[in-house]
Amino acid sequence: MQNDVSMTYWAMLALITDNYVDMMLTSDNAAAKASASPLTVFTSVNLATAENADYYLAANELYATNPF
Repeated sequence: MQNDVSMTYWAMLALITDNYVDMMLTSDNAAAKASASPLTVFTSVNLATAENADYYLAANELYATNPF
């Protein structure tokens, strides 16, 4: 299974950082075209098996009934 929650978390973290944190990587980031934001974020996948499938199904129910 794709790690959907992790993808959302890292995407939001990157967006918030990009908009509210000015990380000085160089003396002039704009002129140097330097950005602290990642171009790619790699997230993991989770292996759903017969033994742990109920946990994933229960989490899906939580998201379906209590959206963020």
